[in-house]
Amino acid sequence: QELTPLIRRWAGQHLYEVKISGSYAKETAVEGDTDVDLFVSLRDSTPDTLASLYSSLGKFMHHNGYEVRWQNVSIGIVHRKLKVDLVPGRKQSALTSNHSIYVSKRDTWTLTNIDTHVRKIKESGRQAEICLLKRWRDVHQVEAPSFCLELSALRALRNRRMNDLEANLNACLEYLRDELTSAVLIDPANTNNDVADDMTISEKRAVAAMA
Repeated sequence: QELTPLIRRWAGQHLYEVKISGSYAKETAVEGDTDVDLFVSLRDSTPDTLASLYSSLGKFMHHNGYEVRWQNVSIGIVHRKLKVDLVPGRKQSALTSNHSIYVSKRDTWTLTNIDTHVRKIKESGRQAEICLLKRWRDVHQVEAPSFCLELSALRALRNRRMNDLEANLNACLEYLRDELTSAVLIDPANTNNDVADDMTISEKRAVAAMA
């Protein structure tokens, strides 16, 4: 509620909506240690390149008093002591919730659909295991994007019983140990996007070794 008017000043008539995404929308937030993801949806008629929009939003937030963290697809800020990640994306058409977003690590763009991501995780029923896995990541201070961990958990837990948290967490760790370095984690919203590519091989090896 407090950030949307500021974002609207930046986007003007091109703003479609600002909505909560990421772990809060997926119900996988880890208490006390989770950023709030706000997806900034821009209309399909929005001019300029995705790279320019990403850069422009970060500079705008900086000029308005925020210390900016330039991340892979998001602009990180702190608002009232709360970490907030702003993810700008342009709708691919007025008739779809598909968006194009800028991927700074690879200096390219990719298609995504936040609604598909949220639905995939919520319908899986594996939020408890995912929260445990994220807590494990944070305790051991290894670098792994949350979406990679989420898709890894879904892969590891196929055909396993629900609510057997200890065994299921072990299965997730075994998957990370044995499979992560060569895993292909297909984005449910874009079959051309391997989410595992968001991690470097050194990051994958560090996670596998810790697992």
